Parts: sequence; C-alpha cells; structure tokens
Amino acid sequence: MRLNSVAAAVHGELQRLRNSPRVFLLGLASLALRLCGMAVTFGTGVILARMWGPGDFGVYGLVISLSGLFVNIVLLGTPQLAVRDFAIRSAHGCWSEIRDRARRFQFSSMVASLLLLAAAGLVAFWRGGFLGIASRDLLTGAVLTAFVAQVALLSSSLRGIGQMGRGQFMDILGRPATLFAILVPAVLIGHGVSVSEVLYIQLSVAIVAFAVSQVWFGRATLQADHHERLVTGPEARPAWLKVALPLGMIDILRQLDGTYGLIIIGWLSPGDELGLYRVALSCGALLTLPLSIVHNILAPEISRLSHSGDRVALQAVLDRVSRSMSAIAVAMAAGVILLGKPLLVFAFGEAYAGAWAPLSVIALTQLSFSLFGMGPILLAMAGQERALTLIYTIGVAVGASVAVALLLSGFGGVGGALAQFVSITFVAVLSDRTAYRQLGVHTSIIRWRWAERQ
Repeated sequence: MRLNSVAAAVHGELQRLRNSPRVFLLGLASLALRLCGMAVTFGTGVILARMWGPGDFGVYGLVISLSGLFVNIVLLGTPQLAVRDFAIRSAHGCWSEIRDRARRFQFSSMVASLLLLAAAGLVAFWRGGFLGIASRDLLTGAVLTAFVAQVALLSSSLRGIGQMGRGQFMDILGRPATLFAILVPAVLIGHGVSVSEVLYIQLSVAIVAFAVSQVWFGRATLQADHHERLVTGPEARPAWLKVALPLGMIDILRQLDGTYGLIIIGWLSPGDELGLYRVALSCGALLTLPLSIVHNILAPEISRLSHSGDRVALQAVLDRVSRSMSAIAVAMAAGVILLGKPLLVFAFGEAYAGAWAPLSVIALTQLSFSLFGMGPILLAMAGQERALTLIYTIGVAVGASVAVALLLSGFGGVGGALAQFVSITFVAVLSDRTAYRQLGVHTSIIRWRWAERQ
C-alpha cells in the first residue's frame, strides 16, 4: 500500500513536469540565477575582506545585515501579498486595480522607510553612530534600505503578474553583479575603496535598479481592464495591512534568526571578532545551498501532499529528504572541520584563519537542521503560519539570550555560532513536534526511526 502510494505520487509529479515544460524550465532558470547571484555575492565578500581586513569588513557586514533585516520590516509583508493578489487580478484582467494596489504598497513601504531614516538620523545625532558604525554609514544604510525594499517589492509585483524573469533578475543577480563589476576594476588598478565608498556604490546601484524595475512594472501593467472590478476578501479593503503583516512576520523572524548574532557581537565584541564572524556567516551561506535547493524544488509537492491528505506519500517524501540532506550535511561538516581553515586562509587571507571555529559550529548547525528535515517548510505550506511564527519567535528569543550570555563570557564569534545552533535546532525540533501533532507526520529521520521501533 505504501509503495503504491509513493509510486503514484512520483508518477503524478513526473506527469506534471512533462505537461508543463515551461514551469520546469522556469525552475531551472531561477536556480541558475540564484547560483550566479550567490557566486558574485561571495566573490564580492572575498574582495572586500582581503582589501580591508577583519575590522572594516565586520563593520560593513553589520551595516548590510542590518539593512537586510530592516528591508523585511519596512516592506510590511507586502511582497507576499503582491504575488498572491496580483496573480489573481492579472488572471482576471484587472490591471487598473493592480496599478492602484502597487501604488498603495509602495507608498506604505516608503513611509516606513522614512520613519526608519528619521530614527537613524536621531541615533546618529544623539550617539554619533551605532554599534561602531559611523554616522554617515548609518544614514547611508538607512537610505539604501529604502531603495532595496522598493526593488524587492517591484520584483515581487512582477512575479505576481507573470514576469518571472524580470521579477527575479534585478533582486537576485542584477544588483550584486553590478557591484562586483564595479569593484573588480578598482581592485585591479590598486585603487582602495573605503566602507563609505562601497556603501555609496551600493546605494547608486539600488537607485538604478529601482528605476529600471519601475519602468518594467509600468510597461507590463499598461493595459486596459478586461473585466469588471474584482473584490476578493479583506485585502480588497483598506485593512489589507491586517493580511500583509502576518505574512511578513515570518520573513522578519527568519532574517533576525541569522542576524542577531552579528548584532550582539557588534554590541559586545566589536573589532576583528565581528569581521571573523561575518566571514563565517558568508561561508555558512554556501553550506545552506543544497538544503535551499531541495526546499525550493519540493515545496510545491509538499504543499500538494499536505492538502491532499495523503499522509503515506507525504511521510515518504519527508523521510527521503531527511535522509539525503543529513548525508550531505555530514559530508559538508566533515569537510569544514578537516579542510576549513586552509580554505579560509586561501580565499580570504591569514587574518581570517580565526573564522574556522565559528564556521565549524555553523556546519554542525546545518547538520542538526538537516536531521529534522523540512519541518518549517511543511508548516508554511500546510497553512500553519501562526504556529511557525510562534516557533520562530521563541527560537530567536532563546538564541539571542544564549548569545548574550556566551559573548559576555568571552566566547566571541564561537558564542554567536553556538547561539545560532541552539535557536535553529530549537526551531527544527518544535517544527517536527508541531508537524506530528497537527498533521500526523514526522519530518525528522530520528523521530521516524524511533517511532517505527515502538
């Protein structure tokens, strides 16, 4: 019975791929964009780390991380709502409504960005900086946040109306590749650039990306309505924020889960320790790539199986993912522990050899997360957003508390990495338990094998 259900699920998925070659090709193109974007982002990090040393690189990394966190905050959850809402309205030919809602979303995000800029100005005036960040860099980072948020919103809006290529290119590859292309000649001719200058370049690139994205979206929606006005649920009223904010909360918590360690280190252990931890995080992002690819590919299938009620087929998919990802994570963790230090020295220089210890902990964190499979993705796909939000809130709170305690005890970057291990493992375990309680399936190979012995 179980094998028949699994075979039927696999056969159905292959049949859908054969019948939808465009969807399959779009998936491959999206994966290629993400791989290229990650490559140029990592390459930029290597260039800057070698040029500056751990101190300045740590400050720059903190500014970019804070900007990434606040981008999710000022967006107010509108990208997710734009994808969902614009997909419905474009299918009905309601282009004037799409344009109107896009203006509302952009206006709300810009107001939130202006409030952030005002707050950054007050902090810069009152304290002359923040977490070791110079006032001018703090203000530049706040302005950068506003334009990056607008680019992200326009990218989501383009994806919502079916412009998948343009809706991914600028945000994933266009901006980081342009920065990389500008920095490489500067380094080759021996012209050093400061943290402030790189932030100015980032801001200039973001402004151009915003202008181009705005033109793309304007041209794509410059169509006449085909049908009467479409009214669909609470997002059709001014109370759309009540719908958007919960959608954005999980993204904020996920971003914070990867950022709080850097913020706390910048607060308690500034200097070279901040730069070493930033390099460890950058390399750790490469370790998450296999898991991210699997999640992106299988998320639609997980959603379909969870809503179909076929627990046998869903459990089979979750077990395969947990086993395969655990095996990959074991290999990557062993590689980092055995070869990580010489590879770090080769890529970034001798000054960054100290990043090996926190990177090793980050590799073990990925192993721990892999052992518990696709818990958070399953909850998100199965309509358990409230439970997932609560889980991330608890996980971030626990991790931040551990980080403060360890950093006050002098653990430095290793303390930040250990705190992330605690919070991510906490999220994985709670997601697994919630999945079993709410959906009747195990996401962890550990619990699955334990349950079979009972």
